[in-house]
Amino acid sequence: MQADVNKVYLTLADHEVLWYSLITMVQNPSITRIVLVARPEDRPYLDGVMRSVRGAVRQGQLVSRGDSSDEALGVETPIMVTDGGATRHASERAGLLALRPHIVGGELDVVAVHDGARPFVSTFTVNRVIKGAATVGGAIPVLPVEDTVYSRDHRDIIDADELVWAQTPQAFTAAVVLDAHEQAADVGFAGVDTAEVVANFTDQRIVAVPGDRANIKVTFADDLTEAESLARDWHQQAQNPIWHPRFLRSNQYNQEWVANNQMGPNALWLLESLMEHLTVEPGSRVLDLGCGNAMTSIFLAKEYGSHVTAADLWIAADENRERVEAAGVADLVEPVQAEAHTLPFEANSFDAIVSIDAYQYFGTDDLYLGAITNYLKPGGKLGIVVPSMVPEPMPGVVPEHLAPYWEWEFCCFHSPRWWRDHWAKTGLVDVDVAAQIPQGWLDWLWFTEYTAPFMTGWRAESARKEIEMLGVDRGRHLGFALLVATKPASSE
Repeated sequence: MQADVNKVYLTLADHEVLWYSLITMVQNPSITRIVLVARPEDRPYLDGVMRSVRGAVRQGQLVSRGDSSDEALGVETPIMVTDGGATRHASERAGLLALRPHIVGGELDVVAVHDGARPFVSTFTVNRVIKGAATVGGAIPVLPVEDTVYSRDHRDIIDADELVWAQTPQAFTAAVVLDAHEQAADVGFAGVDTAEVVANFTDQRIVAVPGDRANIKVTFADDLTEAESLARDWHQQAQNPIWHPRFLRSNQYNQEWVANNQMGPNALWLLESLMEHLTVEPGSRVLDLGCGNAMTSIFLAKEYGSHVTAADLWIAADENRERVEAAGVADLVEPVQAEAHTLPFEANSFDAIVSIDAYQYFGTDDLYLGAITNYLKPGGKLGIVVPSMVPEPMPGVVPEHLAPYWEWEFCCFHSPRWWRDHWAKTGLVDVDVAAQIPQGWLDWLWFTEYTAPFMTGWRAESARKEIEMLGVDRGRHLGFALLVATKPASSE
């Protein structure tokens, strides 16, 4: 890219490239200290970016958490500036050396390294890698490689399924990444990114979390064109603390509405995961079984034009009807209060039946599939998302690290393989998909941390234990299973 100034100080929609990621970091309560690494000749540009960021936050232009106080906005987040080196690796090391007293002194648990040329990193991605590093020790965001890849001599095509595009920020336990860099310096090693340094000089586990396609790096002139387009959508992302790069439909819903109506993990994320594998046509009749506060029913109506029957045992139909009316979909959603074994419907009533974080409470019964598919039209789809245990636990055996948190109801948590066999053995459906949601445990953990402050009484205590449990497990066993099956068209 030809430019008179460093690319991070080029302008995108009235702000410098660096401005976008810096204001995201400054407003994040998980971040307690920021180090900016810059060339000495760039300091005047950097000082201008910092003044602009401080001014925007203090004026409340980008309040992302519903709290406009200076403390909550992170206005007092300490920001240090240090001179960079001749290479990316050298600059990264300079930043770590600036933090060294705070790392050695035990003030910092995790360090995340971000490339300022990636302006549109989301708060979600930042928090996800920080949480991954805090629980596992290291985390990097990645995207799948979808292009054809050749070896350098062009003689071989490399299997793209074995490759990923790495993004930033990359986060690691603070002491580990500092030690890795010090060992690298001793032998003159320069890594292409932080993960390579850590991988070469420690045995630290590094978890790959899903990246964000909007988290582009501005390197070439064409990147600026794409970045200008992304900048127009940036404000919406910045103002939503539960914005998720994968669930673009869910991002459109008010975060406070989602938090106030949730009855567990983020039901909209789970439903959107399911709908990647289950197609419903506008006007289709859909049963939302165990709908809770009808969030998922409203989502199905708004996003897919479905005529939804919102059935739940615990929430009164009139209560859900008020929510449905407020959402403007009273003509598409009919709330019903009913128990899963005594549903008041005619046979062959629905084109699809979905159940989000509910089917595990009644569907483990060997005979239940026969009952529920009776309401499904021939050729109709059954789709569920349920908490899972992977691998399938031995009967009566609880993993030692989960024993302090174990509730007897967790016996209904099963692996995708268990659910596939559970359905397939009946011959009543053809199982199309039985899979674990990628990094579902991290979504579960992060959303529970977000919603915990909204809770009181036993719900608050339950959330606290859930957060501890997921943090201890670190994705070794807990997650979410996703299943989709089809009722044969010849079914009577």
